[in-house]
Amino acid sequence: MLSTTERQNKELSDGRLNTAMEYKIEWDRELERRKLMGIADLPPPFPHPDQVEINMNSGNAWIEGPLTKDEKAELDEWVSKRDDLKEEQVWLCEELENTDDEKHRAFLQADMAQSKKDRRHDPECVGYERIPGTLGL
Repeated sequence: MLSTTERQNKELSDGRLNTAMEYKIEWDRELERRKLMGIADLPPPFPHPDQVEINMNSGNAWIEGPLTKDEKAELDEWVSKRDDLKEEQVWLCEELENTDDEKHRAFLQADMAQSKKDRRHDPECVGYERIPGTLGL
């Protein structure tokens, strides 16, 4: 019974790995074809083949990045806010250095904490981490 379960798990794992490799290879070919033919009006694939990570040593495959259109939309929204959040952080640091008022300092520190919390969605800061072996395809 154990060997049957192990065999089924291996088949499932091999199937996921093959699916990931085929997806990556076929989309890489298609994107190269589009490039060579000057086709620029078609949307990129989702997920992009560059997001598909494959570890041939372990046999695991996963996607680095958003897995759904909703996650992609949320990521795009946070990326669009990145510069404003960085500017706010710089301004808060400058204000904090230039004030001696303890109430104002406490307010600025609370605002800085919130600004840092908001940046947790910024791929430049943390990225999206996926569990190896899960495809989401």
